[in-house]
Amino acid sequence: MRYLTTNDIKEIAKTEADLEQSCEANNIQVISVQSFFGDPAPAVRSLKRQDARIIVGLFYEKEARKVFCEVYKQKLFSRRYIWFLIGWYPDDWYVPTREDNINCTAEEMKEAAQYHFTTEALMHSQDEIPGVSGMKKEIELHLRKLSNFKESYPHFNNLMLVGFVILMIAIFLFGLPLDGVNIPEENFSSFCYVQVAVVMYGFSCSFGAMFSKVLMTHRLETLAVKNWVGKGDSYCSTFLSSLDRVYEVSLLLKHLQESIKRGSKPSQQPSLET
Repeated sequence: MRYLTTNDIKEIAKTEADLEQSCEANNIQVISVQSFFGDPAPAVRSLKRQDARIIVGLFYEKEARKVFCEVYKQKLFSRRYIWFLIGWYPDDWYVPTREDNINCTAEEMKEAAQYHFTTEALMHSQDEIPGVSGMKKEIELHLRKLSNFKESYPHFNNLMLVGFVILMIAIFLFGLPLDGVNIPEENFSSFCYVQVAVVMYGFSCSFGAMFSKVLMTHRLETLAVKNWVGKGDSYCSTFLSSLDRVYEVSLLLKHLQESIKRGSKPSQQPSLET
């Protein structure tokens, strides 16, 4: 089930396609894909008619409240249903706000959100194996606390200032009235090239230095699966993400189904590694 917007449609569509491929590879049938824009009621009712029991929600916090208000009305919750949601919602995401314009109370929303699962990234390794730097997480955290790792580079700030000055010079050059400037005809083409070059160098120094301060790495960390019950979350499994696959769908769902059938909290095992 997904919420569509112009900006996020490509990302959500790719996530959906990856999930469907993983399910197909593990002999898991996807019985329905529902999309909505604005009102999620028809999509939720369709899921109920098709007796969907394991539902993955691809929507953000505001849309999640709309969905779960309708989930409460359609009674599409309890341990009979497994809801997977995005893991970065705040703890009180289910509490309605004035902007939501939904007619469900906080208690009703809390009841509907019971037992849902989320995944979130664990920023530090869960074992004692040294990383590529040769350090264990305790050493890295200690050095970070001592500010031995710099998160910014002051000389890049100076480079940005230089680029800004060059851009101002370029603006001045482009603003010169040509009829008031005595430029020899043989040098006029060179003057035009200089204008363009100054803009290019100024833009590169100013904005390039700004973006140089952000260091991007490929996402490769431990993920935690959480089950939301009552007052908070309980961790039920952890696994290592990879460059090609995020999780092993069949093992995870089998583990969750068995836990739900028993009516008990999922155990700490299995730990899924891909």
